Amino acid sequence: MPNIQPDTEPTDSSSAPPPAVLRASTSNKRALIIAGFGIALIALTAWVYSHSLWASESTIRASLLRQTPLGSAKIDVRAVVDQHGWVDPNFNDGLGSLRFTPAGQKLITTSIGGRLGRYSFPNATVVFATWEFDPSNRLVEVQVTKGSDEP
Repeated sequence: MPNIQPDTEPTDSSSAPPPAVLRASTSNKRALIIAGFGIALIALTAWVYSHSLWASESTIRASLLRQTPLGSAKIDVRAVVDQHGWVDPNFNDGLGSLRFTPAGQKLITTSIGGRLGRYSFPNATVVFATWEFDPSNRLVEVQVTKGSDEP
């Protein structure tokens, strides 16, 4: 009976690599593919979260401030709000409210309110923003709030 050893080196240089090498190569490729999909999934999740209403109120506020920096004219902020379709028809635009500056001075502000959107998972939630303006119609504050969107 011949002595056959399956994991020995082939004698012909043109033949396929031994099965052990093939198993290692296939296993490495599979691990690389799984790792690649994992990294892609993490990157996609991070991108969706950072560009969505699921982000924290402070993250959404920071995004709004990049589009409407403090000191912006009211007319310019209103244009951005209109462009995105955020105008909340239930918000009484322009009503004055009293705020205090960090130095403790009274400041009467007017505001624009916007409904940024809503999401249903895990809870029905609506996201609102309020842009507040000083008497010279310059943006002094942006507030973002999330609330229940239950009927």
